Amino acid sequence: MSEPFDLIVPDRFQAVMLELPCERFAERFRSGHLPNAGRLALTGGGIGRIAAEFCRQLVLEGPGLDEGTKASLGEQVIDVIALALDDGCAEVPDRSIQQARLRSIKAFIERNLDNPALTPARIAGSNDISLSYLHHLFKGSGHSVFEWVWHRRLERCYQMIAASHHRHRTITEIAETMGFSNLSHFSNLFRKKFGIRPSELRQLDFKSPIHYDVLPGNSSSLM
Repeated sequence: MSEPFDLIVPDRFQAVMLELPCERFAERFRSGHLPNAGRLALTGGGIGRIAAEFCRQLVLEGPGLDEGTKASLGEQVIDVIALALDDGCAEVPDRSIQQARLRSIKAFIERNLDNPALTPARIAGSNDISLSYLHHLFKGSGHSVFEWVWHRRLERCYQMIAASHHRHRTITEIAETMGFSNLSHFSNLFRKKFGIRPSELRQLDFKSPIHYDVLPGNSSSLM
């Protein structure tokens, strides 16, 4: 970005500009120097896709994070971008790669929560990884991919039931949208997670932001 350039694209696009500390960035490359200007990383798959998704999530979620978390993620994004630009051979800790890949996979899950075919096999295949590696990534996070999907679906139901612009939809319709076919079972899981039944939640008048734990301690009830 230090030299003038023209950027021509055939359609609408979204760009994210990052400022990286040169010395720390250069340390990640085998040569010890920054790559030539114009080096590209393909974002259609592999580590390039992970890097792009990581940056996108930082833009969306970064403003709400504390300074310590931001600093830690800053080091990780340097790792992942260096790896994408150095043909997968940059000096990057395995932990940074795994964390970035897990974030990318969780972003994919988030975009497809209402897809009834969102199975672990589909998630692995869509992210170009093996099913065993998918389970390995989630095992390191303290819960299974199965548990994560269903807890996120419950949380999405909570948001929709509580939102005024979804008042015209029945609780049954919302539950079915997220893959819960048995309303009684859904209501029991919902109450166990949030301490309130869906019907009781709908009757509340929300005047402050909604807060809840991302993943409760006991998630075995979803099995």
